[in-house]
Amino acid sequence: MENKIYKIAVVIIPLVLIQGCFTPGLSELEALCEKDAGEWYAYDEPVYVDGYFYDNPSDPTPESNYTEISSSGFEYVEVYKPKEHKHSDLEGTGYFRLYKAPKDDPSCSRAFQWQIELQTSDKRPFGREYCVAVKKIDQPESRYWKVIDAERRYLDHERNASIYRWEEKVLDRRENRKIASLIFYKLSPSLNHPIAYGTSIYCDGKYFINREYGVLKPTKYQ
Repeated sequence: MENKIYKIAVVIIPLVLIQGCFTPGLSELEALCEKDAGEWYAYDEPVYVDGYFYDNPSDPTPESNYTEISSSGFEYVEVYKPKEHKHSDLEGTGYFRLYKAPKDDPSCSRAFQWQIELQTSDKRPFGREYCVAVKKIDQPESRYWKVIDAERRYLDHERNASIYRWEEKVLDRRENRKIASLIFYKLSPSLNHPIAYGTSIYCDGKYFINREYGVLKPTKYQ
């Protein structure tokens, strides 16, 4: 039995060392994390709001943010849907407001409601009295915007590894300034890499503040 354990250890240890030393793109990831990864806040305390505008052009189904209302406690979330998508529950494209409403409101979304009721419990009673309703709007009306910028960059064709950059920033549109941001990078190694394939590597935790991210909090918790 000891011989078997020894043989397994002999195989595993070199493989771990190989992955750590020769994972394509690892040095590029570390340089980018050192450059600007991390969190930044303009205020020490949260900003309490009824709702906000969520803008992520790469998200084909922005209505999934209905959980910010049914679970997180916001009164509404405004979203932008740039184009049609077969899995979207929003009809048409453009700007929409998702908002808390009584269950008998004719604008209640059936697509959201059955999912909300599945999660309804004593700890999450939202679905017993309320629904998430939807209406089309011409432009976002929220003072605060949560904007997502995402980009995938392929390192080269031979290694086929890619680095994904995500930036989430919160803007105060009334004062025209950024009040918070979160930036991280993710390395997806080459499909041909025998060890690292199927794994993702992120920036080290040292770049991030040890607190729950999110400068915007529901007014009900103020």
